[in-house]
Amino acid sequence: MKKRVLIFGDSNVWGYIPGSGQRFPENIRWTGVAAQLLERDCVILEDGVSSRATIYDDLRFSCRNGKTGLGYTLAAQAPLDLVVLSLGINDLKYGDAVASRKGLEELIRLLENADACFPLPGSSRNFPQGLKLLVLSPIHLHPRISELWPDSSLRNSYNESLKYAELYAKAAKEHGAWYLNTADYAAPSPVDGVHMDADAHSAVGHAVAEQIQRILIFS
Repeated sequence: MKKRVLIFGDSNVWGYIPGSGQRFPENIRWTGVAAQLLERDCVILEDGVSSRATIYDDLRFSCRNGKTGLGYTLAAQAPLDLVVLSLGINDLKYGDAVASRKGLEELIRLLENADACFPLPGSSRNFPQGLKLLVLSPIHLHPRISELWPDSSLRNSYNESLKYAELYAKAAKEHGAWYLNTADYAAPSPVDGVHMDADAHSAVGHAVAEQIQRILIFS
């Protein structure tokens, strides 16, 4: 039976095309690239929402709060064998990278206690074989983002974006989760300074697929 893998993230999971705001097709999005590479062994369930943060409310759209959305996603997609968290950069609209790490850890704790926080009908469990979690640290913002996208609420956050790898790696280690720094494989498009182009999606998709395969084999 194929393993069920949930990828819970933001606009770079959704597949936001830099500059246009349209959506890359499934075969271009990194989630789709990973799905193709793992199709013999896994079903990839993508849940990406543009501007989604870890624990913060968007004043216009409540669906962009990852904390309040997570329970709905688990209810829809459980049972699961692995969760991939790909969130954080939008937190810089509300605070710094340290606060984003705290938001990440709130989501991790919800997942660790999912059967109590988000109970399923009867004796069903969210993670029948126990929680397996992969934390992705986001790509950096472009160093010229303030020029490339001056209206973006992230325009002054380049330096904070450089802090994610260390903070997220420590959080993942403390919670016994797997970790991957996507900034090691991709950078944002110079079109808008935030979102990935097709080549970056391909690179991240291959890296994440390799890590997922490793997790499911060795854990």
